[in-house]
Amino acid sequence: MKSQEYAYRNANLPVKERVENLLSLMTLEEKVAQMDMIRGVELATKVHEAHFCAVAEDSDFHWDRVEAGIGQNGIGFVHDVYSSPRVLNKLQKYFVDKTRLGIPCLFTGEALHGINYPGATVFPMPINMGATFHPELVREIGHAIAAETRSLGIAEILAPNLDLAREPRWGRVEETFGEDTFLSASMAYAIITGEQGDDISAPDAVVSEPKHYCVHGIPEGGTNCSSARVGVREIETSHLPVFEAGIKKAGAYNAMASYNNIDGEAVISSGHYLREVLKERYGLKGYVRADFGAINRLKTQHFMTADSKDSIEMAVNAGLDVQGFDFPNSYWQDTLVQLVTEGRVSQSTIDEAVGRILRVKFELGLFEHPFTDENRYREVIRCNEHKELSYRAARESIVLLKNEADILPLPRNGGSIALIGPSSGHQRIGSYSSVPYGYEVHSVYQEIVKAVPGVTVRQSDGCGITEYDIDLIPDSWYTDGVTLTYYNNGRFAGEPVGQDRANRINFNWILAKPHRDLDFVGYSVRMTAKLKVNTRDFGDAERFTGRLVFTSGDSVRVKIDGVTVIESFGAHKMRIPECEFTFENGAEHELEVEFVCDVNGNQLSLCLDSRTGRMEEAVRLAEECDTIVIVCGDDKMTSGEGMDRTDLRLYGKQRELIERVCALGKPTILVLENGKPVDLSYENEHCDAILAAWFGGEFGAKAIVDTLFGFVSPSGKLPISFPRSVGHTPCYYTLLPGGSGEYLEGTRRALFPFGHGLSYASFAYSELKIAALDSPYGFRVSFSVTNTGAALADEVAQLYIRDVTSSIVTPMKQLQGFQRLSLMAGETAMVEIDLGFDSFKLLNKQWEWVVEEGEFEIMVGSSSEDIRLKQSLVIDGKGRERPE
Repeated sequence: MKSQEYAYRNANLPVKERVENLLSLMTLEEKVAQMDMIRGVELATKVHEAHFCAVAEDSDFHWDRVEAGIGQNGIGFVHDVYSSPRVLNKLQKYFVDKTRLGIPCLFTGEALHGINYPGATVFPMPINMGATFHPELVREIGHAIAAETRSLGIAEILAPNLDLAREPRWGRVEETFGEDTFLSASMAYAIITGEQGDDISAPDAVVSEPKHYCVHGIPEGGTNCSSARVGVREIETSHLPVFEAGIKKAGAYNAMASYNNIDGEAVISSGHYLREVLKERYGLKGYVRADFGAINRLKTQHFMTADSKDSIEMAVNAGLDVQGFDFPNSYWQDTLVQLVTEGRVSQSTIDEAVGRILRVKFELGLFEHPFTDENRYREVIRCNEHKELSYRAARESIVLLKNEADILPLPRNGGSIALIGPSSGHQRIGSYSSVPYGYEVHSVYQEIVKAVPGVTVRQSDGCGITEYDIDLIPDSWYTDGVTLTYYNNGRFAGEPVGQDRANRINFNWILAKPHRDLDFVGYSVRMTAKLKVNTRDFGDAERFTGRLVFTSGDSVRVKIDGVTVIESFGAHKMRIPECEFTFENGAEHELEVEFVCDVNGNQLSLCLDSRTGRMEEAVRLAEECDTIVIVCGDDKMTSGEGMDRTDLRLYGKQRELIERVCALGKPTILVLENGKPVDLSYENEHCDAILAAWFGGEFGAKAIVDTLFGFVSPSGKLPISFPRSVGHTPCYYTLLPGGSGEYLEGTRRALFPFGHGLSYASFAYSELKIAALDSPYGFRVSFSVTNTGAALADEVAQLYIRDVTSSIVTPMKQLQGFQRLSLMAGETAMVEIDLGFDSFKLLNKQWEWVVEEGEFEIMVGSSSEDIRLKQSLVIDGKGRERPE
């Protein structure tokens, strides 16, 4: 019988029957292959020039590798194959036509704030989304991300990140929606319902995979993957409800289990967390995937197993369904077969895992529609609607932390501005991002010049963020591209095996060698080009001294005009291959680079550092101008995965730059492009205004400039508290009461609390009322908010509840509702927020969710500390209001 005639091919049958039929036909080897994934870029003949995890759109595949790695058994998932539908269709055709049962693969990708396809829309980071306090906007972003992703043929995303960011030193704060359970749960529901829509088989929907289930955002010591030392009540009350909102309520199909352990229990091998909570309590419809490397950590980090085979057994028996590149495909699959044969993993356990995977593939419609329209993506990727959405999110996420004497907004005509700081001429977009390709991400400098031509603007970076804060040599400097000559030896000897041309020196050959006739290591490449310097690409200066940098862990020699300026070869490699270099506007240079792949060919780029050594220039500009705007913060070396900190002050020489210009006594505005809270103890004392803009995506600079000059009023609110220093952590606002409120050095309170955010307008709150609804524990809180300012502005009204007397210790207040309002000058809006059982509940000593009789304080205001209205409510044992 041909596979087309089997019942699983009948689209009219229920999915459950189709899964059962297909399972009955599969061999054990075919089943375990579905529990595996492979990197598509490793199978491709040509890696994309912009991203080493993407595939060039004119690429083919190494079909011998495909047959060796996939064969007739197939494989469940293909990751890292960001490319056009034509390329993905070509690989999918192999699965459909060449594997025994024709089971399509599921293409999966990273899409935290935009799919990682080069040229896709870059939305603001999730921490920005949290700062908007605007779930409907976040739902629209989720839908836009899904539409772009599915238009390429990728039907699953490894997002969103639902960790609660309770540790500000942790580098991955930027990936989260913040510190608060209610806010994060609201955003989880919004983005997942946007991503998955009403029908995951639709051409604008994907399946979501929330991570890092389930307590990953409060790592011990602030370092990534570290233990979470939290109690069961805190897990159930604060952390799990966010995943419940995303999985049980929003319906996310899949989940990614975290690397870490929770109070000694490794999540990846926890039957409680994976089976009892995730699959049974929350009703997970799809599968559990291991975060990449998490399974083997049972042996290497948790010391719970003696070997990798034991680790696989432990994880799969606990409820894990898919590996995340822990092991080579052959080892993973062969080991699973051995474990079943030996009776250490049951056939039913494998069938359950594979059944979950197949269910998702059937519901995605992959069996009926395995291929993707090869033209539609051009109309979807970075369409005008998505670009406008990205801008809106950036604009609504900017938080005005301070505005002394209403120095902002700045005047749009006359005067001069010294625009300085390492992010003033370079926009930061955050990690796990699409690579801007085919378009330019504008900087704050470019946007100011465009927005306010009547203002004189002078720019200088003043310093870098880190020594790795460098820029690619611009394409325009290569007057006739780059010629690459390839030798299949490390000595540039003999006849070259080929030659090629490129627009720039920016390659990653770790996964794909640059020419088919080269070995994977031991080859050499000579690159030659003519450069014409344009210093105006990096500020106003006609001449500056900075660094010429060649990023590579392999051997490299760089010659300028025949003179060797960088020598990083063999046993004498430099930590950073670099030299001091003077860049003069209009200067022309002959460039020659000799590269030998003697390590791995990872990320080789010709770059420059235009920031180092320019502090005096920046200070001079500040002296000569009327107003100073400093743009500082984080980059990918100070924020992001694995970029954890011991200090929350601005990294490197940034604070020194701020101190130097603040000493001038001129009006000074600090703009932060940051991924996590910053120690602003000095800046708050000496800067007149502070804006936290986070990583605002491709339109972040425009949003900053529109806010600085009053084209819009700032309306973001802090989704995470800013401590006064690293010694003041933890400082999230729901800390349990009982400790001292003072250190020897002063108050324990956050410098800027959760929910804080100023506006160019002012808002009056009034008429707080509480009315009982028909249902038990149901109450409607209503109040009025009036814009008492002179222009249109947005406000986020926040509702907090305190359980005044309870059988267990509870926070002094917890967010239980919010609403974003857009009000004209003088306009009043009535806000109504409905409360229910979940708004008042606690987990009592008997581990039961209850609402205890007694008094609850309802607080309404503009932040967790700026409470404007209060009223008490007394609830009886039946969930009704009891007269006091």
